[in-house]
Amino acid sequence: MIRPASLVFCMLAVCACTPRDRNTWHPAPPGGESAARIARADEPAPRHNVVVFAPVAIGALAAIWPSASETFTYDLADRIDVLGAKADADGLAGTALPASDDAAWRSWPVEGTRGANLVVLTVVQSLERREESATSQGNRKVICTAIVEMRALDPYGNVVFSKRGRGDFEGFPSPKFPGPEAKPESRTVWQACSNAVGALLEFLEKRNEAVASGPAPTAEVLAEVTIDSDPPGADVLIDGIFRGNTPCSLKLPMKRLAIRLERNGHTPWERVMVPEAGMKIRPVLDQ
Repeated sequence: MIRPASLVFCMLAVCACTPRDRNTWHPAPPGGESAARIARADEPAPRHNVVVFAPVAIGALAAIWPSASETFTYDLADRIDVLGAKADADGLAGTALPASDDAAWRSWPVEGTRGANLVVLTVVQSLERREESATSQGNRKVICTAIVEMRALDPYGNVVFSKRGRGDFEGFPSPKFPGPEAKPESRTVWQACSNAVGALLEFLEKRNEAVASGPAPTAEVLAEVTIDSDPPGADVLIDGIFRGNTPCSLKLPMKRLAIRLERNGHTPWERVMVPEAGMKIRPVLDQ
């Protein structure tokens, strides 16, 4: 159950931060730096990890609060700025990018992502509301539940973080706050987003600690993998992201990945495996 006091604290925590004009992502030009990353004289140097949030796909919440997508995108970026010192992370709102559930994210690279270390996709997967017979000041008791999926893509389009966040509300809508942002559905979705971005912060902090404790920062180890199929021409999806058609060679991180091949008229093929240098994959696709 979310109490009014905790809601006010939560919103203050994410809103007391960088002005929007300085927290809006602008893609970096070839060989250059994003305008959002150039510090002004009265500002500290930007943190090293550039975390860009694509517009939140708010699903059913759009019928109640259409502008929640933009608001939540900035709030998530602000959350990284407020709490991301340990992760050395700079949160930015990529409001000009495709929505997080747009089909454009099934291909890589996506225009406008140049210069980002991580691009975060946030999708409201479900939002449920029901009312009970109990009343207070003429309002019926409301119970809401929301599920949000958050994924982070590295500069190669690989999914390096995936988490579902849950939000819950149980109580009576307040007549003192009639705006859409105070609706039980809005509060529930934000709680789910907040829980998911909290897990992302923990992931970033642990990764930053691992780099700091090592001998020196190094790039993620990639293995070149040759992927083909019989017949050829199948779509290659790595952790749900389209990366090309067979035959192709891809540089993939050496960790557990879901590799899926799809071709019209054939049964999809999928395996979870850890890529190794020189690995060759060539399954027969059944009709």
